[in-house]
Amino acid sequence: MRVIGAAVLAAAAVVWLKAPGARAGPYGGAADAVAGTEAAIVSVSPPRGPSYDTSEITLAGMGFEMGAQVSLANGGPFLAGSHIMPEGARAVEVMGRYACVAFYNHASKLGGIQILDLANPAAPAVVGAFETGDSGVGVQVSNDLAYVPFLNPYTYIGGLHIVDIARPADPRRLGTFYTLLDPQAIAVAGPYAYVADGSEGLVIVDVSDPANPRAAGSLATPGPARDVKVTAGHAYVADGEGGLLVIDVTDPASPAPLGAYATPSISLNGVAVAGTRVYATDTLAGLLVFDVHDPSRPLLLGRTRTSDSPGGVAVAGRYAYVADGTSGLQVVDVGDPSRPAVVGSQGLIGNSGYFLGVALDGTRAVVADIINGVHVIDVSHPAQPALAGALEENETDGAPDDAVAVAVAGGTAILADGGSGLLTVDVALPSAPARLAGLALPGPARGVVLSGGPDARLAGAPVLLGALDTPGDAQGIAVDGGYAYVADGSRGLQIIDVRDPRAPALAGSYDTPGSARGVTVAGATAYVADDFTGLQIVDVSRPSAPVLVGGYDTPGRAVGVVVAGSFAFVADLNRGLQILDVSRPEAPVLVQSLSTPGAAEGVALSSDRLYIADGFAGLLEVDVRDPARPVVAGAYDTPGIASGVAVDG
Repeated sequence: MRVIGAAVLAAAAVVWLKAPGARAGPYGGAADAVAGTEAAIVSVSPPRGPSYDTSEITLAGMGFEMGAQVSLANGGPFLAGSHIMPEGARAVEVMGRYACVAFYNHASKLGGIQILDLANPAAPAVVGAFETGDSGVGVQVSNDLAYVPFLNPYTYIGGLHIVDIARPADPRRLGTFYTLLDPQAIAVAGPYAYVADGSEGLVIVDVSDPANPRAAGSLATPGPARDVKVTAGHAYVADGEGGLLVIDVTDPASPAPLGAYATPSISLNGVAVAGTRVYATDTLAGLLVFDVHDPSRPLLLGRTRTSDSPGGVAVAGRYAYVADGTSGLQVVDVGDPSRPAVVGSQGLIGNSGYFLGVALDGTRAVVADIINGVHVIDVSHPAQPALAGALEENETDGAPDDAVAVAVAGGTAILADGGSGLLTVDVALPSAPARLAGLALPGPARGVVLSGGPDARLAGAPVLLGALDTPGDAQGIAVDGGYAYVADGSRGLQIIDVRDPRAPALAGSYDTPGSARGVTVAGATAYVADDFTGLQIVDVSRPSAPVLVGGYDTPGRAVGVVVAGSFAFVADLNRGLQILDVSRPEAPVLVQSLSTPGAAEGVALSSDRLYIADGFAGLLEVDVRDPARPVVAGAYDTPGIASGVAVDG
């Protein structure tokens, strides 16, 4: 058997194996070639900046007509502009060039609605407001009338204001209905307003005379009614712990229960209807898709988890847009209702907002952020890559048991397969991966890397060469210059001399403040994903005496890291991706955050594309050519829990 290269994996001990080698692609790369007179951007100045920056940039290009509009987003949703409001916004409705925003400001003790001009989405401008001492909790606009459910935060008197906004600069109240208890949301259909009134259930108000609204009917519901949509004589209610309710409202004076579906998790918060499909958000289960062809028997077709706590939802075509709390806006492809998948997201740096409601206007999503105000997000170009192939779990034939990490090169993938040890898989034909060989190990395999030249390949089954028992719980590994750097759990970073793979020896160690989960090495510096203490940067120029240089406490749990140039990309579990500028290792700086729909567990980089193993949400592909403005370029919802990722080619 001829062997070129070697592989290392993190288990209860560090183990050297005969296996293929790997070569990492450089960060950056040449721009795509332009053929003929095709329109193309040649340069951008300045080349990067945060997504919320609205300062001017200069483009140089060719092949554009006068007045052409150019997007630099390269796919995925991106923040176009914001309107900051003290105490934030609760709900939003879009009508043409205007947005109507429900709000309450605790400092000024004023609430109601603001009307924004969105003609310039980068700078939404207030043109009018209707303000009282009440908290606007929702809004719907119909025929130049804004219907605003409210709750006074001091008297706890709830009701419904009807406001004439035909002249946006001068909104006028026409009438008020005062007998609501805990209004959450509203839907208007014909001469009736349907209010999700919390613990009081569904309340129907006759608004045929806007100056004198009056009670028409009501129906108590088992849970707190939080959202409602009405179509074709049916009201669809997101009823909190009561699940999805379908109510017959053909006679508004006597609404009657028609169908129901119990929540699969904790609580339904938002609902949208498109044809015979209903889309509902659940606190833990994420987005749920129902078939209501027979409204008396709602049928759950599929669901997908989101990153945080989803609230409002809006649907257009094959996409659902979810206001997902701290993780921002999530774009979900619902073209296949049995397998909805997140294909894009846009939040704020440091997850500093809380997105509560969303409304659509063509290629723009207007989002109510209860902390910051209103954001306009361009959603013109979400994307979805396709699955090439899969090797299904099947213990009877030796297929993967609990694959938690992977390395790949030369048409061969090597899986760190938990308690089953090491598994090699032929992936030369991606649509038909095939098991090659396995190797039992002393402990559960949790990580694997490859070391060898660009022509390294596997000439036979892997063979154990040597092992070293580390003092902690080996979770991740990197190899550089004859040394293996092991993320050893509670025992921090262990540096092992592997120049003789048959006799690996401890060279040095550094006990990080947290629990080392992942590591990468660039030059003489090791970057350690240190769980609750974030990223730790260690000088390893002297392997026998590593020294801490600096660190950055990420908002989540740092479990994986890759470095390219002066940027570190950290997989931060439930806080998604954190991008840090490490040009000054002693003082890393947060450049940008990207919320992910699952829990970011692993990262891999190829040129300007970052791939994230995102737990239950599967695989995300992120364009990071501008680290200050990462853009989700695609997503695939794998059938299991994506724990690790490697890229080949």
